[in-house]
Amino acid sequence: MKYLKCVSSIITLYILFAASNHLFSQQNFWQKTNGPYGGWINCIALSPSDELLFAATDRSIFRSADNGDSWAPVFQRTTWGQSSEYFQALVINTKGYLFAGTEGDGVFRSTNRGVSWTAANTGLGDFTQVSCMAINEQDHLYAGTSNGVYRSTNNGVSWALVSSGLPEGDQTNIEAIAVNLNGHFFVHTRDGVYRSTDNGVSWIKASAGLPESASIRRFAINSNGSIFAGTLGHSVYCSVNNGDSWVSKTTGLPEESWINGFAINADDHIFACTDDAVYRSTDDGDSWQQVNTNLPESPYIHTLAINSVGDLFVGTYKSIFCSIDNGVRWIEKKSGLTGINIKEFVANSSGTVFAAAWEGIFRSADFGNSWIEVNYWSRDIYYPNVNALAINTNGHLFAGTYFDGIYLSTDNGGTWVGINNGLRDEWNNCPHFSALAINSKNHIFAGTSEFSGCSLFCSTDNGQNWEKISAGSEYAETVNCMTINSNDHIFIGTSEATVFRSTDNGRNWTKIGEFEARLWSKGILSIATISNGSIFVGVATSGIFRSEDNGNNWTHILDSTDEDYLPIVINSNGHIYMSAEAEGVFRSFDNGETWHEFNTGLLEKDVRSLAFTADGTLYAGTDGGGVFRSTEPTTFVKENPVDVPTFLLEQNYPNPFNATTTIHFSLPKASFVTLRIYDTMGKEISTLISKRMAQGKHNIAWNANNVASGIYYYRLCADDIFETKKLILLK
Repeated sequence: MKYLKCVSSIITLYILFAASNHLFSQQNFWQKTNGPYGGWINCIALSPSDELLFAATDRSIFRSADNGDSWAPVFQRTTWGQSSEYFQALVINTKGYLFAGTEGDGVFRSTNRGVSWTAANTGLGDFTQVSCMAINEQDHLYAGTSNGVYRSTNNGVSWALVSSGLPEGDQTNIEAIAVNLNGHFFVHTRDGVYRSTDNGVSWIKASAGLPESASIRRFAINSNGSIFAGTLGHSVYCSVNNGDSWVSKTTGLPEESWINGFAINADDHIFACTDDAVYRSTDDGDSWQQVNTNLPESPYIHTLAINSVGDLFVGTYKSIFCSIDNGVRWIEKKSGLTGINIKEFVANSSGTVFAAAWEGIFRSADFGNSWIEVNYWSRDIYYPNVNALAINTNGHLFAGTYFDGIYLSTDNGGTWVGINNGLRDEWNNCPHFSALAINSKNHIFAGTSEFSGCSLFCSTDNGQNWEKISAGSEYAETVNCMTINSNDHIFIGTSEATVFRSTDNGRNWTKIGEFEARLWSKGILSIATISNGSIFVGVATSGIFRSEDNGNNWTHILDSTDEDYLPIVINSNGHIYMSAEAEGVFRSFDNGETWHEFNTGLLEKDVRSLAFTADGTLYAGTDGGGVFRSTEPTTFVKENPVDVPTFLLEQNYPNPFNATTTIHFSLPKASFVTLRIYDTMGKEISTLISKRMAQGKHNIAWNANNVASGIYYYRLCADDIFETKKLILLK
């Protein structure tokens, strides 16, 4: 098999910007739709005077100024070029400063009610996981990390490790933290609970009475100083003597329940949430009553918060709910909360669009003006986690899930039925489904992800029965993506960065592509075919490849370092659209030879999924930024030439800056580019770019967390052209 390698003529990213006089020159290409709303809520925080409410999802922080009736995003991770680490903790001090702890990027801070954010990691070290945070009466900030406890006495400007006496090594990981009115701190490590009475200078163990295997998710402390510990599997424990001893407080709670969160109101009534219920105690935890009668079944309640007037907020895996009467009645509050990761779209012949997400399935029949949830929902599972959707010629909708097999709806998502005959193993488990495709005969093909035992199933009777068509063969790898062309040839992309083709309905397979991908990468991320016979595949960490002879030979047409998402779709005109992680959407009119950026109006560039309706309208699903659609059908776009940019190095923004700034520049032609930072003595501080780059506009962020404040210079060299500008770092 012959492969055409990427050589110097294959540029890193050939982007021609939208200076053309196409149809969209006078308006935004993209328009944000009204939803779908919701998201996995990791934490909720209230400002000191209750006027603002903040909620953190995996990728974004949202703010509400009307007690949760409406929400707006104030911080999205892709603004910083980061898309993998999620928010785990959110606290607010008496000045109203916000601090957000992340899974691996330390702490971010806002001093203006969430309007802008800066990294606040000096002293924390690189890749610090902050799982919990607490603030004492002096506004000293404490962060529980995988390396111990860190303290900041200057609003996060700098941090110092305060872990003397805490266990070392793997036992150090801090999973929960709290401070009482006396300024005593309590943390949970993998070795139990520890207490500090001197602001973290020293710690002693305080775990008497706690099960050795208890993993504490949350602490709460009432006005009497009683400490409540919510465990995973051992319900609630309480200490009334500053942690010297602990007793179980489980009357009314489910046996071996997992406590995910606490909240205490002004009357010292304590609320606790488990995976699927909220409980209240009015007697210091001696007894508990369930108070979530009209919350949705199995909502996976993850966090609790309560304001000064007793309004109780719960964050679930899909939304936020509020009760103003101690849990008797609940109201969902998610308008504007675009925290959902859209994994896939499909559209039926009438233009109704369906979106798949971890939170379920959403439908819009009015061009995105409204979205409604149309879940199949099963009481036996907590998370719908829909990975794949497909529609046959009869309009029947199929949903492939991660936990619960495949579901079918024949009424646009109104009702659902499980269709898993032949899919379950001897333990009655279904595979994790990752891809669905349907051929012209309405035969359904279902690809599975890792640990499933079989990579591909087929049904010829509308999903009523399934058969394995690749079990035991050398092709039984994880199927990441799948497509079927106009000749009913099936193409699958695997986690091993290989592409297979079947021309006989899946009975026989031929390996037609084997691509280089970094170790532990996700392999083939996407496959798309075009009516002229071309095949396009997106390869993790490598970019896009094209075959013009049904997969016999491949050309590397676009470089990309994206590791998780690289969707490719093609409209009826043969125009190709793709999205690069955190870079937005690009389009090619010439079979992938050149690419144009089309991001005007696209407020969130971390696009994870793309799909066309029958009229050519393009939908883009983001991770935590909502759904966007093209303002007009893409088939109306004229193919006009674009203006050629000149060499230009722009002033960095912001400037002066604290920690992170962005540098924009333009290249008149494809060039070998270096962009370096120097101090005032001419010493090189950092190399931001050293590679061949495309003609067009580019930008790159410089994170100066580990660099001292001062004046620096940045110098851009493109072949034999260069320019230097000054920047100022103020911390």
